[in-house]
Amino acid sequence: MADNTQSTTNAITNSFTKGMLKDPAETFLGEGVWTHARNAVNNSVEGQVGLLGNEQATKFCQFAPYNVIGAIYIIDDEWVIFSTNGIDSEVGRFHELNCTYTKVVNAKCLAFSTSHLITGAIKYNNDCTWSAYWDDGLNPSRVLNIDNVPYIEKPRTQNGSTCYTPEYTTDLNCEAIRLSPLLTTPCLKLSKAKTGGTMPNGSYQVVIAYSINGIKVTDYFLPSNTQSLFNHSDVAGGIELEIEKIDTNFDEFELVLVSYVKENFTSRKIGNYSTKTKRILIDKLDPALAVIQTEKIPIRTPSYERSDAMQELNGYLVRTGIYTKSDFNYQPQANKIKTQWVAIEVAADYYVKGGNLPSYLRDEVYSFFIRWVYNTGEKSASYHIPGRAPQGRELSNATGIDAIENEDNPTTPVKIWEVEDTSKIQSRRHYSIPEGNVVLEGDMGYWESSESYPDNKEEIWGKLCGKKIRHHKMPDNPTTHIYNVDNNKLVLLGVKFELITAPLDNDGNPIDSIVGYEILRGSREGNKSIIAKGLLNNMGQYDIDPDITTRKGLYQNYPFNDLNKDPFLSTKEVKGGCAAKGYSPMGTFLNDTFSFHSPD
Repeated sequence: MADNTQSTTNAITNSFTKGMLKDPAETFLGEGVWTHARNAVNNSVEGQVGLLGNEQATKFCQFAPYNVIGAIYIIDDEWVIFSTNGIDSEVGRFHELNCTYTKVVNAKCLAFSTSHLITGAIKYNNDCTWSAYWDDGLNPSRVLNIDNVPYIEKPRTQNGSTCYTPEYTTDLNCEAIRLSPLLTTPCLKLSKAKTGGTMPNGSYQVVIAYSINGIKVTDYFLPSNTQSLFNHSDVAGGIELEIEKIDTNFDEFELVLVSYVKENFTSRKIGNYSTKTKRILIDKLDPALAVIQTEKIPIRTPSYERSDAMQELNGYLVRTGIYTKSDFNYQPQANKIKTQWVAIEVAADYYVKGGNLPSYLRDEVYSFFIRWVYNTGEKSASYHIPGRAPQGRELSNATGIDAIENEDNPTTPVKIWEVEDTSKIQSRRHYSIPEGNVVLEGDMGYWESSESYPDNKEEIWGKLCGKKIRHHKMPDNPTTHIYNVDNNKLVLLGVKFELITAPLDNDGNPIDSIVGYEILRGSREGNKSIIAKGLLNNMGQYDIDPDITTRKGLYQNYPFNDLNKDPFLSTKEVKGGCAAKGYSPMGTFLNDTFSFHSPD
């Protein structure tokens, strides 16, 4: 049988698998290499891999107005294009198929830079529009609806109509496209409602947070003032909320009522309201309302101003290299804040009629702090406001009857500031405030802790470095009594702060994004210098059995520890009142035995 097997040793395949080789002479080149291949690709025009072919030619399609620094793929052949020349910046839409470019918006406030490339993602909205999210590591993180650009609204004009159709300029509102939007902190004022209600006796506050479609999208803001309600029937009426300076860029907000009733704290969602609502009446505490965890209300969520890059990953928007607000050292400025006490006279029935201005405890020690509010609603760190420096003999040892034994350290003598009211009256000038009349102002009493400020942070604490921590002590009753008998007025105790200066960044420049501040008071829980408050009475003494003079009875003296003979009680049993025969008024009062009645 003949062998029909064919030899393929000399077959040429015209495939080029070894790449380009230019060093040897062409005579010595083997199969599968080439020496020159301009515009060559390793596949044929029919798509056969391994065969040498020409790369397809390119032609000019379209251009962006400036240098392209980023692009986001939308769908099919469409892209969002970002470009800048370092001064002007533009966002546009590019269609590959028909080679068209359309400007979305051109604005200097976008502040693109050729040294900061843009990355981002696209999102399809429920209203059939597209929103582009992007970051460049330089500007705030942004989101722009490329089908509905937010322009700056023109000033409103009065045309006699109750309806208003907003008109817009052609200038982009760059603040409106921030991913972390600018927020207006609302002002909440709570008062006792003039109409009736069925809310139980207790103390009430409200907090709000902005919401979208019923979903809370911000933290809760600072709570309102506290409003107390009391009635002997335990049906104390209702409360009324007045809202000012609310952010109407949001359509709605969530309202939460915080109540302290019968020694129980509860927080319940009242509902979602339009930001155009200015007054809300709450006349019933419905137990069926949704409960909000009270401990979550003070929680602050960090607001990330910008990030280095932004990408879409499995349906999620991922940001990398995030930045929060820069920290700044405000403590040297806080050290210079001056704190004073203020005495305010109000009507004797002020609280009966629903007054909500609280009063500080006399002779009590308080700590105060200041923190700053950004235009995004974010808060800075809290900075300690020190108490005043010692004056005169306040640090000297007490003498005479004031030289009592120091319970904490019997071998250390007590100081004058520990046993005397060192507060001082600085002004008797009278002036009115909405709640009443200020009648006295003065310096706080001196107080120092057994602990010290850090001794290695002079750039923070300055002259306080290494010294005893100082807080603020309120005046005692001899300086400003709780009641003015001359005009039948209650005298409340408040606080006044002066010399508050705006914060500076670490380069000494004003921080433009800060829009306000809050004064905070430290909790007295576990740190009370006044253990309890109440009524102290000396004791009257009498013979339990007239025949046994060694058996004595005691009763609380009344009223106000009067030391005169008691016209209503007799040392002997008589009939017919104080005019009866044998009547002998009680009049023995002890000066070393007392009763103390306190709600604490």
